[in-house]
Amino acid sequence: MTDFSNSFLILAEEPSGGLFDFGLTLPAMMAQFLLLTLVLNIILYDPLLKVIDKRETYISSNLKKALGMMNEAELLTGVYQKRLEKAKIQAEQRSDKLDKSYKEMISFDLDVISSSLNNCVEKTLTGFSLEKYRLLNELEKDIESVSKNIVKIFIR
Repeated sequence: MTDFSNSFLILAEEPSGGLFDFGLTLPAMMAQFLLLTLVLNIILYDPLLKVIDKRETYISSNLKKALGMMNEAELLTGVYQKRLEKAKIQAEQRSDKLDKSYKEMISFDLDVISSSLNNCVEKTLTGFSLEKYRLLNELEKDIESVSKNIVKIFIR
């Protein structure tokens, strides 16, 4: 048993070399680290980076489309605003023309009505004055006949 215990002690003894003793553990750890990074790159990072790149291209293409649509919308808005302004100006001009023509028609109709009323008033006044002269002549004749009758009655 002593052989076994001696061999165990030999294995447990620390190798010589001091502070910078590079055994196989450091290269083994480096190999494990490199192998782990390689496996992680292949299994995790590469697919993840591919998904991220696809997502980035998708977002950038949609952003470009959205910008294009927004520019087109701004152009169309400008065009339609110009058309709307022209339509407003045309509507105002038409409204002004219609107002002017209606005013002219109304003034013409008023002139016609005024002249016809003036003619009617003149005819009526002329008729009244003729009737007045006729009635005055008749009244004068009646007054003369009555005055002659009164004079005859008093003379008798």
